[in-house]
Amino acid sequence: MVDPSTREESNLWAGLAENSITKNGPRNPPSSIELPKGFPIASESVALEATDIPDGLIKAMEEESLSSNPLKRQFPGVQFPLRLDPLKAEEGKLTAPCRVYSGWANAKKLQNFIANDCQPLVESDGSNTIFFLSPTGVIYYRKTKESTTRNILSVLRNFSTTEKMRSEIEAMGLSFNYPKPKELVQHLLQIATSKDSLILDSFAGSGTTGQSTLELNQKDHGNRRFILVEMDEKTASNITAKRLRRVIEGYDQYDDPSKPVAPIGGGFRYCRLGTPLFNEFGDIDGGVIFPDLAAHIFFSETGSPLPKKVDGSTPFIGTHKEKAVYLLFSPAEQGFAREASGNVLTPDALAHLPAPSNDFEGVRIVYAEGCTVSPERLKAEGVIFKQIPYQIEGN
Repeated sequence: MVDPSTREESNLWAGLAENSITKNGPRNPPSSIELPKGFPIASESVALEATDIPDGLIKAMEEESLSSNPLKRQFPGVQFPLRLDPLKAEEGKLTAPCRVYSGWANAKKLQNFIANDCQPLVESDGSNTIFFLSPTGVIYYRKTKESTTRNILSVLRNFSTTEKMRSEIEAMGLSFNYPKPKELVQHLLQIATSKDSLILDSFAGSGTTGQSTLELNQKDHGNRRFILVEMDEKTASNITAKRLRRVIEGYDQYDDPSKPVAPIGGGFRYCRLGTPLFNEFGDIDGGVIFPDLAAHIFFSETGSPLPKKVDGSTPFIGTHKEKAVYLLFSPAEQGFAREASGNVLTPDALAHLPAPSNDFEGVRIVYAEGCTVSPERLKAEGVIFKQIPYQIEGN
């Protein structure tokens, strides 16, 4: 059934899908396609001159891989596809071949349609697909089906589109295909989070979750935080992080600098993953050094990042509220609880633990690979021993 919220003019009610196939961008490299004599056009007669191609346009398409909207902003008045020949038609068909140039969303199927003498292509689902030119020279596909077109019934309505979100990102001077609409993400956040929630997006992409969180906080005076994870470093640094900075600090729109976007405020910390701490057996990886393990232990124990980097010259890592955290760790001897290696909490090592501060009255937590101090003395000294790696836990 068709979603009853679908607009009345939608092709879904007519049992067909129709759209332009011109699509420029990094994933749609441009190419020339020759439309043969007899190619259908949705007009009785048409006469269009070859495109007057501006200097630099082909380079921007081929080398810079700009998508359609930035291309149109940079080269006002240009329309895709570019006509390399005059386009002439009579009685709804081309009277001579015409080469067209663009990035394409469905070039292979268009070529199959041409090879099939411009007759409908019968799809595996029983639908028919044709291609045709609009009166302005834009190539469209139309897919029709005998039975009623199906569409998933949804209660999520009027939450913008990926195309509108992409245009907003492009106005920041960035480019990303198929970003999720921020209005949709904000709606989901309102349903699933409170004003103080911590939100995790393990597939951050362009950073829509981050922007949605910041804007929602502004709307309802929330204090939501987010963690975004993006494994592609170029995307993370060149798109995700830049987008968040522009939203936070404000920016001049790429296509209209006269209408600056006001800063929304907030902030974030950009981090890169280092050497994995644990190997496939659950042991500390051989490449881990003291500062890396210390930072992880401090965060897992306190829930707070280490205020400053430590170098291992002292087992004392830092304090947070009522906890003072220590690490006895020798990377060269890890896995072997040897007193001489300095990775065992002995009575002597306990006696020489540096004091956090003169007025500290909390508990001291010592991470080491072994312990020879009796439980009674540990309790008397206000010390908790935690064995590496088994008692390193996330907070």
